Amino acid sequence: IFGGPGTSRFKMVSQSGEIVDYQGNTVINSSGSYTGTKKRQAITTNYTTSIDDVFISITDTTSPRGIAISTTMIKEGREIIIKDEDGTANINNITIKGEGGETFDGSATIVINTSYGHKKLYCDGVNWADIT
Repeated sequence: IFGGPGTSRFKMVSQSGEIVDYQGNTVINSSGSYTGTKKRQAITTNYTTSIDDVFISITDTTSPRGIAISTTMIKEGREIIIKDEDGTANINNITIKGEGGETFDGSATIVINTSYGHKKLYCDGVNWADIT
């Protein structure tokens, strides 16, 4: 079992490689696709994603923000959405990078630089593609 304050508790099912919640519901299937409820994570500072993040909402862009996508999220078929909910990313950009050197359409970083902008990212198992 792993998890922490403010997170769901999961256990690994070794026969199939699935991650299930405490009620036995599959959350991440054996191919790494998220099957649980889409969790909104409201962020007001720089942030490194966790394995159960699906929707990252930046609610404070009074200064530039950085989002690092954790290597624990590198699974083929995985998607994540990062959104400027504060509406000032045109002034204070949100820069997204991979924690382990992964690329975004071949670049080291990808930037949200429009008011209320967002990025929807897809993982091919190694790197990320912008499918916004």
